[in-house]
Amino acid sequence: MEKFEYFLKGREFILITDHIALKALNGKGKIKSARIIRWTESIQQFNFKVEYKPGEYIPHVDGLSRLVKVENVNLISEGITNETKEKIIQMHEDIVHRVPK
Repeated sequence: MEKFEYFLKGREFILITDHIALKALNGKGKIKSARIIRWTESIQQFNFKVEYKPGEYIPHVDGLSRLVKVENVNLISEGITNETKEKIIQMHEDIVHRVPK
């Protein structure tokens, strides 16, 4: 959620995940790990509900969690035409700067 903090903070949203253990974030049960307690405290700034879906139903999640910075596009653009590179950069900008309603 850190990568999308700008879009998520102050908004209610549903966190759809294939990690069923995250459903425990709803406050039921006791968490014993200090690391998990700190992590849970850090995400409490967000207003969200957790919804579990098996990974086969949400195949796009890995791409969202691995967004690259536009500056890094140059590192992977060998063999790509300038026109295609510009289209990729424009699509990336459109996605990153789109503010959800």
